[in-house]
Amino acid sequence: MALERFFTTAGIVARIFRKNYRSYMKEWVVIQDAREEGIEEGIELGIEKGIEQGIEQGIEQGISRRDHEKISNMLRRGKTVEQIVDFCDYPYELVKKIEEDLLIDA
Repeated sequence: MALERFFTTAGIVARIFRKNYRSYMKEWVVIQDAREEGIEEGIELGIEKGIEQGIEQGIEQGISRRDHEKISNMLRRGKTVEQIVDFCDYPYELVKKIEEDLLIDA
């Protein structure tokens, strides 16, 4: 009796599974496609953000190098730290550090 009930239940489950298998598979494919599309979009967005950050960092480094070179040139030409700060609005600490670096390198 129990064995017969088991096989009947197993048969019902098998029929339900076969009936719904195709729709489950279609849903699975749609989910996988959406997942892959999301991953691709995420990668593209990450690359774009990385490029933007790289450009920003490059600009900041370029400005910093330019300022360093300008300050160094003014110091070599005899301008004082105070004159450079007053005239060019560079931070005092920056100009002083560059002056110290020039004295060390000399």
